[in-house]
Amino acid sequence: MAETGDCQRMIEMTRHSGQAAPGVWAAIDEEVGKAAADPADNHQPAWDEAVDDCPDGDVPSGSWIYLSSFGWIPGVHDNTLAGACSTTGYTSLSELQDYGVTYSQYRSHYDQLWPQGWRLYTLDTYVSNGQVLYNAVWRPYGNTPEIQLYGTSYAAFRGKYDQLWSQGWRLYILQSYVLNNQVLYNAVWRPGNVGETQDYSVSYAQYRADYDRLWPQGWRLYILQSYVLNGQVLYNAVWRPGQTGEIQAYGCSYSEYRYQYDQLWSQGWRLYLLQSYVLNGQTLYNAVWRPGNSGETQVYGWPYADYRRQYDTLWAQGWRLYSLETYVVNGSVLYNAVWRPGTLDRPL
Repeated sequence: MAETGDCQRMIEMTRHSGQAAPGVWAAIDEEVGKAAADPADNHQPAWDEAVDDCPDGDVPSGSWIYLSSFGWIPGVHDNTLAGACSTTGYTSLSELQDYGVTYSQYRSHYDQLWPQGWRLYTLDTYVSNGQVLYNAVWRPYGNTPEIQLYGTSYAAFRGKYDQLWSQGWRLYILQSYVLNNQVLYNAVWRPGNVGETQDYSVSYAQYRADYDRLWPQGWRLYILQSYVLNGQVLYNAVWRPGQTGEIQAYGCSYSEYRYQYDQLWSQGWRLYLLQSYVLNGQTLYNAVWRPGNSGETQVYGWPYADYRRQYDTLWAQGWRLYSLETYVVNGSVLYNAVWRPGTLDRPL
């Protein structure tokens, strides 16, 4: 492990490409497209969606976004087909979002979207001025079941985890946040039978020892999150079986992280996980790269207005959110976001 200041980086000596053959990727893209190919014409404009510019009798195609100050507002046209209506298949993913809403607002939207076949793609919780606020991104996943917990203690989360494990549920999303000096957990489960092993609220030294032990056994990172409690950086991690190569950076300043990103890009590595946390007023970055060649574009530490402007620009060009994360520094809510071409979903 090499260290650059507080930025800790590891490069595995054996790098497996982990890339599927072109025909496999084509099949994946087709199935992802099919998942988005059932836009409901339900005459409820607030929830209307489409993945191309086909008329549906309600509103222009694109995403709808909830802002706590304004309610639901329409996004821009999905112009990935230059305005043409696709009759042979879909080439982009539709999405709906919440930004900076309370739990009650988020839950109301979740309950309305559920019967229409929308499922969580991203869930991000942050604390601003003592209030817990939610960002969420939904995508069409049909009848996929999911179970969630919000704002629970570790004991409550772990009890639910152990109960659901034996019933064939596996973690899809895991996030912790600190409120009034207490660590609280959000979790989303989906059906599955894959193996997984986890760390919760451990130091970097403990996490790293576990990583090094699990790597040669064929475990790879699925979820990674750091948070700060009483001035100490703690880690949650979930591993799943795999053989792909990965490179990581921990606790990097933006300049350190960006230097590594630019080096790795030309070598065929792409972001798999990106997360920030704030320690002593400084924003630090964790990142995991895996082999890949897809396009991606990012913003780091942008206020909502600037992030939203970029979202609207990129949406029309056929880019869709790959990851979204919010953090708070000096009272300001800031956004990290990564976009990829519309047919590329987050790896699960």
